[in-house]
Parts: sequence; C-alpha cells; structure tokens
Amino acid sequence: MSSNYKLSLSSAIMINMNIMLGAGIFLNPVVLSIYAGAFSPVSYLLVGTLILPLALCITYLLQSVPGGSFYDFGSQINKLTGFIAAWSYFIGKLASGALMLHFGLSLLWKLNPCLQTMNIFTLDFIGIIVFTLLNLLGMKTGKHIQLAFIIFKIIPIASIIIVGLLSFKSSQFIPVHMDLSGMTGILPLVLYTFTGFEASCSLYRSIADPKKNAGKSVIFAFLSVLTLTVLFQLAFYAAINPTWLLNTPYFDGLSLFLNSTIKDPSTRNIILWLLQTGVGLSALGGSYGILFSVNWNLYILAQEKLTFFAHLFTKLNRYHIAWACILAEAFLYAMYLYIWQGYQIPLQQIAALGCTVSYTISVLAFYLKSSQKHSIIALLGLTSCFLLLITTLNGLYIHSIIPLLGYLLFIGAGIAMFFYKQKTTLQ
Repeated sequence: MSSNYKLSLSSAIMINMNIMLGAGIFLNPVVLSIYAGAFSPVSYLLVGTLILPLALCITYLLQSVPGGSFYDFGSQINKLTGFIAAWSYFIGKLASGALMLHFGLSLLWKLNPCLQTMNIFTLDFIGIIVFTLLNLLGMKTGKHIQLAFIIFKIIPIASIIIVGLLSFKSSQFIPVHMDLSGMTGILPLVLYTFTGFEASCSLYRSIADPKKNAGKSVIFAFLSVLTLTVLFQLAFYAAINPTWLLNTPYFDGLSLFLNSTIKDPSTRNIILWLLQTGVGLSALGGSYGILFSVNWNLYILAQEKLTFFAHLFTKLNRYHIAWACILAEAFLYAMYLYIWQGYQIPLQQIAALGCTVSYTISVLAFYLKSSQKHSIIALLGLTSCFLLLITTLNGLYIHSIIPLLGYLLFIGAGIAMFFYKQKTTLQ
C-alpha cells in the first residue's frame, strides 16, 4: 500500500466529506419530512449528537493505534473481532456505494433522453466498470477526481439552503406538523448520511503524517457535514408545500422543492435540470469515494492471510493500487444492485448496520484499552453505538428483516472464511 504520494489534511477532509455527502442528503428529505415533519431537521442534529462521542473515539484511535484501520482497532481485543470490524465495514459500506451509484445514474438517466435508450441497470453496470477503471489509476489522480465531485455537490446543496431559507414559511413549524413518534423509524436513514466520516481509517496509511492528520480529518469533516445537513433539511422543509409530500417519490425531492418555491415553469424546469444534474454527479462522487477508500479493508485482511486468494488481493499495480480488491468491490456493487434492484431502504439499512457493528467493536476496544483520561469519552462512545444499533435494528423491524438476513449471511460467510484460514495457517 506504500506510495510516494500522500494525501494532505485538506485532501483527507475532502474525501471524508465527499463520501458523507453522497446520496443520503438528497434521498432523505421527502422520507424525513413525511415521518417527522417539522422535527426532520432535528433528526440530523440528534444523530449528530449521538455520533459525536463516537467520532471522538475514532479520532483517538487513529492517533494511538498503529495502522489506523478497523482491523487494527478490533484486533486489540482479538483477531476475530478485528476481522469482523473490517469485514462488516467492507460489506456495509459497499451497499451504500451501490445505492449512491444507482441513485446518481437514475437521475442522469431521467434527465438525458439519449441515455434512456438503454436499461437503467445496464447503465449501472457501465458505471461500475468506469469507476473500477478510474480507481486503478492511483491516489494522485483519484484526489483530483474527488475534488471535481465535491464541487459538483456543494452547488446544489448551497442553492437549496439559500433558496429555502429565503422562502421560509413559519407556518410549517406548528404542532400539527411535528411528529416526534416518527423519529425512531428514520434515525437509521439519517445515520446512513453520516457514515463516511471514518473514511480516514481506510486511508490511514496513505495520509501524510497520519497520527496528526487522520484524526483531524474525521472531526473537521463530521462537523462540516453536520452543519450542512441540518441547514439543508431545515431549508427544504421550511419551503415546501407539505400537502404534496405523500404524492412525491422519495427520490424526487428537488421537484417538490422547486414547485414550492419557483412559480415560473420554464425557469423552474431549467433550474431543476441543473440541480438534478449536480445531485446526480454528487451521488456518483460519493460512490466513487467509497470505491477509492474501502478496498484497503480487504487488502489489510489479505495481508493478515485471513481471506481466500490472499496473495492475489495484496498485489499492487504500478500506481500502488490493490487491483484485485477493486475488482472485488465492483463484484459486490453488481451483486447488491442485482439483488435489491437499487431500492433505497434495504441498501441503506445494510450500510447502517454494517458500519454500526464496525464502530461498536472499535469503540469497545478503545474502552477496554483506554486510560482514565479517556474513559468517559469511551463510555459515551459505547452508549452512542448501543443507541445506533438499537435504532438500526428497530428500523429493520419496522420495514423488513430481509436486509438483516442478507447482512448475517455475508457476516457468517466471512467468519467461516476466517476460521478456515486460521485452521489452514496452523497446519
């Protein structure tokens, strides 16, 4: 994984934000508004407050644990917990990336008639191939691609915040529009938006002065995205006509927003096309960022000889990229899209559950090894993980347990591989 090129602090922050600001911020507004109404902006603040101690724990782990990966964190307890932490993150995060890819390409497909000559899932698989090839080109090239994507996504986010706040309707924030009971069902979807702040754990060995910069990139990216998401959802809900919510597809929040704020049809259509193009590219940027970073979790497990074909997965191309790990990511992307057909909720739930399990193992390791100075933060981090795990499982109970069964199947297969490799290594 070594390379002469190292990511700066600003590059690491940009990558973390690029992953966090993928599809979730644009996928969630309609669903959050339906379930929680005027409380929907509070859902981001609530989950952000829950995750902050967790983000601090990850920061301390990055500063204190050599290697800085989820495997390194979890293996402070034992090898199996280290494996589960890295494997769970790998399979969970790729579900998120597959959803971002499908969402982004679906928007661009809808906006461009020339793309509609092909099936959307054919376009998805072309997108997987293109992203796979781009991710084989190395860290420096990848950084420039990440920068282009982050610019594309900041434009629609800033536009909606400004227009929404200028169109603010105080009548939206009255008791009849406040549904606190709906919060429990949407917290896992909000959690999905925040996953990504920990991307520096995957890129630790590629960051310049990682003991100093990796932790900073986590906190700066997390606080920046927390601020943007609260303002985004507040501006969205404050400007829309709530009576139109139930007739709006979850992925078409921008149309609802513009129909509520801009009266001239021609102007509205032009702005909608531009914003939706930006949103589509934004989601693709998040998906690209996941492929860019998550593959190193598989690489590290292969280095520890805990996977099948370990020798193949640790081979690097001339750009110092683990090419077989990238291909494995592409295969999982294709599998997720084939099984779930790009449907939002199950892919978000697998992503939230996979990441939460990794967080919990890592913070538990931090708690067991922490000094008295950090024991309170570690305990708060564990509390955060427990609450996030409960809300994620509750979301699965409310919607469907099938994603849970899929996740358990992947985890079970991984654990079986772990024990088989351990057995063959000892012989």
